[in-house]
Amino acid sequence: MSAPVTAVVLAAGSGTRMKSTKAKVLHEIGGRSLIAHSLDAVKAVNPIETIVVVGHQGDEVSEHLAHIGFPVSVAVQENLIGTADAVRSAIAGRNLSGTVLITYGDVPLLTGET
Repeated sequence: MSAPVTAVVLAAGSGTRMKSTKAKVLHEIGGRSLIAHSLDAVKAVNPIETIVVVGHQGDEVSEHLAHIGFPVSVAVQENLIGTADAVRSAIAGRNLSGTVLITYGDVPLLTGET
């Protein structure tokens, strides 16, 4: 039996290089948002919990997550000061055991096998 997996999906960044006012993870490719593609990869590892860290346009991203059809917990990164802080925001106050998988919400070509 393998250890339980908790997935943390980082989706808090502003995506300034996208040159758009829309949150990066909400941009679409192939008719679906980047975050929807990323969550498909996460589903493949059958996590016991998936935590999505939001920040920039967090309300819009959270609303979108509610309609994807995959249960997630949302953690808020209050100050967008980097990846390590985003992970800290996800795991703060949680008693995690087993494997913690950390991935990004803007990797639409990632697969569960990867």
